[in-house]
Amino acid sequence: MRKVRVAVVSAAAVLPMVFATAAQATSWHSISGTVKEGGAWYKSSTVRTVGSSGTTMQLSLSSAPSKGIQWRLINAKNGKVFGSTVTIGSGGGARTLATNVLAGTLFQNDFRQDSTCNFNCGSYNFSGSEYY
Repeated sequence: MRKVRVAVVSAAAVLPMVFATAAQATSWHSISGTVKEGGAWYKSSTVRTVGSSGTTMQLSLSSAPSKGIQWRLINAKNGKVFGSTVTIGSGGGARTLATNVLAGTLFQNDFRQDSTCNFNCGSYNFSGSEYY
């Protein structure tokens, strides 16, 4: 007669393994958008997730309005600004937005033209990459 061993694994033991593999890796992500005229802040509707604990979040723009863009991060859970507000233009290299950010942090980008225009300024497109 053969003995058969049956292993019982609870869902509590399996679920963390499943969800751990679903986390997004920390890397550079393409971003693009339009900065509206008038200097008002615009909060992106896209909620993003930080992939790894201890992340230094950065921004690099390949195209931007000549006067630059002010950029900050909003915690998507509580609506509070975190990290630094930076002014960035195109081709100026990466700027640090926040340091030592925890994995799973949900955030939205918030941005505006660096200087207010008073007459027929229009909107300006930007593109680049964000590290999170």
